Amino acid sequence: MQHRLGIIVCLFSISTVLLTAAPVSSNRSDETIPRLKYEAVPDFFQLPAGENFVEVAAVAINSKGHVYVFHRGKHPLMECPHGPSGC
Repeated sequence: MQHRLGIIVCLFSISTVLLTAAPVSSNRSDETIPRLKYEAVPDFFQLPAGENFVEVAAVAINSKGHVYVFHRGKHPLMECPHGPSGC
C-alpha cells in the first residue's frame, strides 16, 4: 500500500512539473501572420433531407465543377454535381 502511494505521489509530481512548465515564446515582431484568401460561407451545401457530413476528411473539385466530399457518414463519398446548390 505504501509503495503504491509513493508511485502515485511521484507520478503526480512529474505531471505537475510537466503541466506547469511554460512554453518558451519568441517575440518576432518582424514576422506577420499571412491573411488567408478565402471567406467562409454559412450553409454552403444544400444536402438532401436526413443527410449530414460527418468528420469530413477531404474535398475536391473536378474540371466540370463537381464537388466531391469524402467523410465518415452513411455515404462516405458524396458528389455534388451542381456545386453547392445540390448534392
